[in-house]
Amino acid sequence: MKKNIFSMGLMAAAALTLTTNCAKTEADFNQAEGTPFELIATSAETKVANDGMATRWSANDQINVFYAEAGSTSYTSAGKFTTATGGSSVTFTGTISGTLHDNNDWYAFYPYDSNLTTPKNTTRYYSVGGNQTQGETATATAHLAGSKFPLYGNAKNVAKGTTPTIEMKQAMSVVKVHVTNNSGMGLLVNTVTFSTEDYTIGGQYYIDFSGDTPVFAEKSGSVNKSVTLTVTNGKALVNGSSADFYIGIVPFVAASGKKITVKVNDYSKEITLASQATFESGKIKTLNFNYDHVATPASLPFSIDGTGGSAAYSSTDGLSSYGIGSDYASGNSPYLVKFDGTGDYVQVFFDKSAAKVGFGVKMIGGNKTTHIDVTGSSDGLSFTQIQRFTVSGAQNDVLNFETTEDIDAAYRFIRLVFDKGTSGSNVGLGPVSISVPSTAPVINASNITGVAVTGTTTTFAYTINNFAAADDVSVKEVDGAVVTSAVVTAPGTVSYTVSANYGTGSANGSITLTSANEGIDKVVSVTQVGETFSTNAPSTITLAKNSGTDSFTITTPSYGWASTVTPEDGMNLTISPTSGDANSNAQTITINSTTAATANEQTLGTIVIYRNGNSSDPQKKTIVVKKAANAVGTSWVETALADLTSSDEFVIVGNGRSMSNGNGTANPPSAAAVTVSNGVITSTVTDAITWTLQGNSTDGYTFYPKGVTNKWLYCNTAANSSSNNNMRIGTGERKVFVLETYGGKSYLVTKDSNTKRYVCVYNNSDWRGYVQSNVSSNVTDTKFYKKVTE
Repeated sequence: MKKNIFSMGLMAAAALTLTTNCAKTEADFNQAEGTPFELIATSAETKVANDGMATRWSANDQINVFYAEAGSTSYTSAGKFTTATGGSSVTFTGTISGTLHDNNDWYAFYPYDSNLTTPKNTTRYYSVGGNQTQGETATATAHLAGSKFPLYGNAKNVAKGTTPTIEMKQAMSVVKVHVTNNSGMGLLVNTVTFSTEDYTIGGQYYIDFSGDTPVFAEKSGSVNKSVTLTVTNGKALVNGSSADFYIGIVPFVAASGKKITVKVNDYSKEITLASQATFESGKIKTLNFNYDHVATPASLPFSIDGTGGSAAYSSTDGLSSYGIGSDYASGNSPYLVKFDGTGDYVQVFFDKSAAKVGFGVKMIGGNKTTHIDVTGSSDGLSFTQIQRFTVSGAQNDVLNFETTEDIDAAYRFIRLVFDKGTSGSNVGLGPVSISVPSTAPVINASNITGVAVTGTTTTFAYTINNFAAADDVSVKEVDGAVVTSAVVTAPGTVSYTVSANYGTGSANGSITLTSANEGIDKVVSVTQVGETFSTNAPSTITLAKNSGTDSFTITTPSYGWASTVTPEDGMNLTISPTSGDANSNAQTITINSTTAATANEQTLGTIVIYRNGNSSDPQKKTIVVKKAANAVGTSWVETALADLTSSDEFVIVGNGRSMSNGNGTANPPSAAAVTVSNGVITSTVTDAITWTLQGNSTDGYTFYPKGVTNKWLYCNTAANSSSNNNMRIGTGERKVFVLETYGGKSYLVTKDSNTKRYVCVYNNSDWRGYVQSNVSSNVTDTKFYKKVTE
């Protein structure tokens, strides 16, 4: 069998073009039977004059292609043709099996179906039209593309030697609903529904596209008479404005006297046809919808008990909803309204200013946290969050909420909007109530918090509601300790003074406002922050016997600090500096004494630190300063490695971390912290960190744990090993080390023919051996502290 490679360029539809006048294009080619050839229809630019829509194909789109001898119904399937690119003019490629006739009829169909064998199709059904969704950022027609909206085309009686021209057309019809908002208020269009009395317009159909116009035959029981377009997040229309909404339907002819219904949200209008109406393939029919429904607001105070479920939100004045599915089972009453998708909401349109919103919910869908936002609007189009509520608990828990945030007096719409999140629980909404503001006279003023610890003189504002006379608000009293004075300086403004807080915590005071005419008071709470200086100084500081200085730090964010230094008789004691300004950073204070050490410990005197301006500060800090005794004892003094002998005991220290001698061959020597002051270890030294040695600076050193000579410090890595976890205590061969300087720091380094390993402190946890290129990330300055007995 001969095969012809068949390539078609067809106009396309990612955004579907609905056309009444498709342009045609042709291309020249030379064809001989049995050789590759091309069939091109490049026009792909079919436009609807009043909408500017253009057809687009997407890469990897697939179509069915058929051909037959001209005028015959003996069709041959050429199978699947695919385009590799997207755009308005693309090429579809595939393979033709069989022999072409002298004159041929050509047919093409989208979407591709591998089981479709003939353009005169009566056996393969397609799911077409049906309910549609317009995305919030999509164009008005973008939702009309894809497999639910078939394309077809044919070219008849094309001579084998002539290029066929195929003009693709839309099989579906489109209804454009032109909605004009004449309701007298804002309109948010969420859904538009087109319905017929007797004709099916969406569902499962067999499509015969062998003729010039496709014929749709319904699959029994799988079609419907109504199609709904859902507008994601709604389309906002101010009063007097219009918008177009496109709905794809199966073509049909409606007889005179039949009814067609269009519904925008919950407002329906019915048309009885005065004459026959034809909804044709590939064409748009416009229906004008005047949204003149004037909603009746609910009267506040408002409440609904929930027992009516979602039906109450479509049958009660002022109530509406969006996204609500079928109600929960009656056993959940009154929590019947199903919140199961983010964006579901119920709405109340009301007649006057609102005060609070209350509602109850039941956690029907598990125990995962969700949220409900109470939002408000003055026009029904633009909503602002009033308060968010977290719905959390166990399965079937019932929770009740009430707003505490102010509701704008201009709001006339309240929505309860569900936010399920990624995996939240479904919620049953029950009773909902909206209250009105109280008519009792009231003085409104917020409590005052965060007053500075140093005190202040400033103002706050108040407002009044429902006063019968002019503003006669005055200050009735203040607490006197925190707030020392307050006065109304002008209607709506109070000037007040708060004293400095020298206490140990926050200070709480009050200002009481009063209205003599209305007989009411308002207590305004005043909270002043508590603050203290902080210091790392202990209650006692002992200067080392061979040192005349020590230091500590102090932080005083608000006051600054002062001091009193009292030396004991005959003793010398000073500090520098003696005071400091407010500073949120730690300031260093140095203790100085020229008093020499004696055989016994001496008390040099006291230092008292307090906040500026308050020498009796309850938070003051008293420090006793002493001088260590010059008694005979043991010291661990910094000594050069070259000066150590085999009889010396010493500690190896790097970066303030000692090298232990007890981990054996299993783990590297641990690195415990030691304290060094003025070249002397001042923390406790144990045998676990004490070493001895053999060797000299020329030949190198071997290091032994105190008291043993049958094990030593060694490196267990070979020359080419990448490991650095290699320092051990045992009988390994690489046991000789020398001291070298690298980067200005001193390192123990292995002395043998293998790659040198620099002994470093790793992460303040243990000692390891690194090649030189890795030392920079583990910088260690190694020192030795010899045991000296005085």
